[in-house]
Amino acid sequence: MTLRKMIFAALMIFATSATVFGQANNKKATKWVNQKVVERIHKTNADLNLTDEQFNTLVTEKTADFEKVKEIKNSDKSDQEKNAALKEVYGGTYKLMKKVLTPEQFEAWKAGK
Repeated sequence: MTLRKMIFAALMIFATSATVFGQANNKKATKWVNQKVVERIHKTNADLNLTDEQFNTLVTEKTADFEKVKEIKNSDKSDQEKNAALKEVYGGTYKLMKKVLTPEQFEAWKAGK
């Protein structure tokens, strides 16, 4: 599976986990999400040799993306507004990777997605 597909799959898992686990298990769900984020970024690290700083930045940003997705899904917005907001969050992955990775790593990431 390409890197981009893995990241998208991870985001989709994160997006649905809040409804799967429910409000009562929110802390447990968040811990599970953080674990999944770290696992996915470890796979990215194997391909790109991320520095500790890059790794930590990606974990922080992708975990924040999960929280954004959860807020969007639980909002009172229309489905069209939710879809537009989700598209913006998911589209941020490209910008994040370009910002965090070196040019060589970014090219390798693009080639592997």
